[in-house]
Amino acid sequence: MYRAQFAKAYYNIGMIYDRMNDIEQASAFYHRAQECSENDPDGLLVNSVTYMKASTNYAVTLEKLSKREEAVETLSKLKNSFTDEMRVHNNLAII
Repeated sequence: MYRAQFAKAYYNIGMIYDRMNDIEQASAFYHRAQECSENDPDGLLVNSVTYMKASTNYAVTLEKLSKREEAVETLSKLKNSFTDEMRVHNNLAII
C-alpha cells in the first residue's frame, strides 16, 4: 500500500542514521524516501521539499560512500526540477 507520509518518514529515519554516522543506512533510507516520492500516483511528491531534501542528502551520502558519479547524477537531475534551490547547486559544486 502506498502512503505519501512514508516519504517523510523514510527521510526522517535517514536523518537519524546520518546523525548516528551510519552512512550506509542513512543513504538507504534517503533513497527509499526518494523512490517513494517518485512513485506517488498523483505525481505531487516529486516537487516537494521532502523529495528535494531526501535526494540531496542521498547524493551527499553517495559521495561519502565513494560513489561520486551517482552523487553527481542525482544532483544533476535534481537541479533541473529545483532550479532556484541553492542547496542542490551548492552540493553539486562541492562534490
